[in-house]
Amino acid sequence: MEQNVNQHDHVTIRSLMSAILLISGPACTRAAINSNGPKNLRHISRDQFTAAALKLQEANLGSTIDIKLQVHTRSTLLFVKKPPDEIQNRLRLNRDLCSYEAYALRYNMRPPASIIKRWQERLVQMGLIPHDHFKH
Repeated sequence: MEQNVNQHDHVTIRSLMSAILLISGPACTRAAINSNGPKNLRHISRDQFTAAALKLQEANLGSTIDIKLQVHTRSTLLFVKKPPDEIQNRLRLNRDLCSYEAYALRYNMRPPASIIKRWQERLVQMGLIPHDHFKH
């Protein structure tokens, strides 16, 4: 029985990892998945998103960052994707997550509205996203 539970968790994490990689733009939040991801993943918890984002970070497909914009607000975890040309070979090793072509196409699209302008600016200031990326 325990083996089936672990296998189910693994499938859920892998499908969430795919959704994170395929969300439009170079960064993803839980809110982006909940509003723009596959319908079966639109009610994920903070813990589920964090687990999937950390697995993607372990696979060297991007990095996680907590951003807090105001003193009295809760921080938001973002997964910042690496540019397609930096991870082409790693994506081929993880092709069950997504294809390189799909990743590159989605990476260069406008991010969901839930990736607010102030987060975009912060990511650029931190050097995680090229300064001209959000000027579509």
